[in-house]
Amino acid sequence: MNIDFEKLRAFTQIVQEGGIRKAAKKLHIDKSSVSRHLQTLETEFGCELLTRSHDGITLTADGQYVYDTARQILDQVKVLKDRFEEIQGGPLKGSLRINSTHALAATWLTLILGKFIHLHPHLLFEIFATNEVPDLAAGGFDVAIRPWIHGASHLVQEPLMRWKLQLYASAEYIEKYGMPKRPEELDRHRLIMFGDPAMDLPPSYVAWPLHIGTKSGIPRKPSIVLNSVPGMYNLVQAGLGIGCFTQESPIFQRYSLVPVLPDLLGTEVEVCYIYPEKFKTLSKIQTFLRYLKNESAKSL
Repeated sequence: MNIDFEKLRAFTQIVQEGGIRKAAKKLHIDKSSVSRHLQTLETEFGCELLTRSHDGITLTADGQYVYDTARQILDQVKVLKDRFEEIQGGPLKGSLRINSTHALAATWLTLILGKFIHLHPHLLFEIFATNEVPDLAAGGFDVAIRPWIHGASHLVQEPLMRWKLQLYASAEYIEKYGMPKRPEELDRHRLIMFGDPAMDLPPSYVAWPLHIGTKSGIPRKPSIVLNSVPGMYNLVQAGLGIGCFTQESPIFQRYSLVPVLPDLLGTEVEVCYIYPEKFKTLSKIQTFLRYLKNESAKSL
């Protein structure tokens, strides 16, 4: 039996995306081709790899074995291909698949990426923003740029920067509601908070304004909760409340915000460059890391 990498890739994508339609969209091919790849693979192996129901797809025992093995094979093929291109010399080529949070993608990564793209025009960037912690071992991404992933000893996590989060409001809001002098006075103010159940962050990262200075440990109720940091900027700039931001983000300079309780200890978020150990020797991984570290140092 000859190993057909396209069939293996289609099969692993079906499993990772949870269905044929989504896999076809991800692979940029038609649904019938993905379905045909699966059927051919099942015929060649002589067993059923997936069971289908109204709830989705489930791997059979044979399918789980094939999936785990196929994923390892495809990862090694990718590393080999990338390494071969680097041995040939010349500019960085191929693709760099990046996972990042919505906030980091919108307020930092896409704002500092321009110079790197000009330096490496032959490198295709695929950036996918999600607040869910990615499974880098599944092979869907090369790197992740996001807060530290806990319990991931199998990954290399290079610190990029520590963003200090503090409270800010618009001058219009302060004129209307007054400037709080003590943490307890936040009880009388409108708080705009970030919230996303998909994001694996300790409460101290995002919810500390609801707790600091409260009585009896009962947290304050926010006025607005949303899962978009750019949206929070817009609401705070419009004078609708107090929000939590970092001055290190390039987008911060676009807004005229006033610090609230500037001597109040906020919190810090450590942003990391994360990738599987097997990619450690790839030039494009390390070149991009050096660039991001240089860019993050500029904000210090």
